[in-house]
Order: sequence, then structure tokens, then C-alpha cells
Amino acid sequence: YLKVCEDLGVSPASYFLRHIQDKEMTMKFHGLGKNNTKAICIPLETNTQIEKLNLSGNGIDTDGALSLIRVLKENFFITDLVLAENKIGSVGARAVCDLLLSNRTLVNVDLTGNKIDDSTATFFHEVLIKNQTLKKLRLNHNRFEESAAVFFKGALMENESLEVLDLSWNHFGTRGAVLLAEGLQVSTKISYCYFLV
Repeated sequence: YLKVCEDLGVSPASYFLRHIQDKEMTMKFHGLGKNNTKAICIPLETNTQIEKLNLSGNGIDTDGALSLIRVLKENFFITDLVLAENKIGSVGARAVCDLLLSNRTLVNVDLTGNKIDDSTATFFHEVLIKNQTLKKLRLNHNRFEESAAVFFKGALMENESLEVLDLSWNHFGTRGAVLLAEGLQVSTKISYCYFLV
């Protein structure tokens, strides 16, 4: 890790070094940026201790998210992933969806406030149809609109494992809200679904 930091020209995160053997790594608003995120990816790839990884508000951006997702494809120990408020955008969100199609350990994923738009709706639909491990998915404060509600409705109707879906503070409008409500009427497993018009 220290060598990678030197190569990338970034200062090692002392908090990361102190907590690398903990079960929970919470680095909210540590100002990592994409390069420090790339640096922590190296030890994360082989880490078997961390089960909950929270990197909220670190300005990871799309590049940092793509690096992190590549590593998480090799890590089968992390169950909770929080990447809220990191501006990963729709490209980063599609990478997360790709991860979720093959990963069978993640049960909680939080992508709150990442400027994710309707172009990812088909990818999330596929994840929610095929992934039977995921229990909680938070996509609130993004840019989903009515056209995305069609895909989420279908996913709600077919998914048999998801318990919580947070779609609040998006831009579904009245028609989108109706579609989501129709999906919920058919859903048998989901306990909580949040969405606002």
C-alpha cells in the first residue's frame, strides 16, 4: 500500500492503515479522491477481514469507482458496500451492476447521491432479477425519472430476495410513482420501498 501511494504521489491514509484488520472500515469524507481510492484497492483485493466498507463522500468519481469495482470482483468477504455521495455517475453505477451480477456476498449496497440517471435502469433491472443475495439497495437522491420506473416496476414484480429498496428523492413524477406502486402490489418479499413523487 505504501509503495502504491508513493507511485501515485498521494499521502497514505493513516486511518486506513490503522483499521485494515477491522471487520468494518468506515472512511466517510476523508477526501480520498480517485488516486487514494486506487491506492487502497491494492490491499483490499486480498483482505479477508473487512466485511463492511463505507467510503461515503470521498470524491471517488467514475475512475476511482471502476478501480474499486475491479478489486471487489476478487474480494468475497465484503457484505456491505457504501459509496454514497461520490459522483460515480452512471458509468460507475453500471460497473456496480456488473459486479452484482457475479457477486454472491454483497447484501447491502448504498449508491445514494451519485448522479445516476435513467440510462442505468436496465442494468439495475437485470441485477434485481438475477441476484438473489442482495437484501438492501439504496438509490435515493439520484436522477431517475419516469422511464426508469418502468424497469423498477418489473424488477419489483420479479425479485424474490430484496427487502429494502430506497428510490426516494428521484424524479419519477406521478406516473412513475404509480408504476412503482403497481410493482409493489405484486412483490411478496420486499418490506420497505421508499419513493417520492
